Amino acid sequence: MERVLPAIEATAARYRERTIFSRFIPPNRPEERPGRWRHYFWRWEKATRRQLQHGGLDLVREVARYVPPALVLDKPAHSAFTRSGLYELLVGKHVETVVITGCETDVCVLATHWVQ
Repeated sequence: MERVLPAIEATAARYRERTIFSRFIPPNRPEERPGRWRHYFWRWEKATRRQLQHGGLDLVREVARYVPPALVLDKPAHSAFTRSGLYELLVGKHVETVVITGCETDVCVLATHWVQ
């Protein structure tokens, strides 16, 4: 995280009004998610909301200071486009170009793609 955080901070500072932070919100209990997710959360039950420490889903301090005007979008899956409302938000704002950054490049960043 310490390697990418300065770049994320610089991007958010430059484009405050156009920045959208997405955060993965796990279920309270494994049975609240279908299929593979349920199996994952049974195996890693410490990652469920009921077992996370207080503040465990908060943005890190370095970027939280940009909210507002930056927005925070909660998502139930790795892709920021999965059942989050991101697509509709971008269309509503007439956004044509999206820059994706993040600290979990091998998971959430690469998983964020829009499929028509």
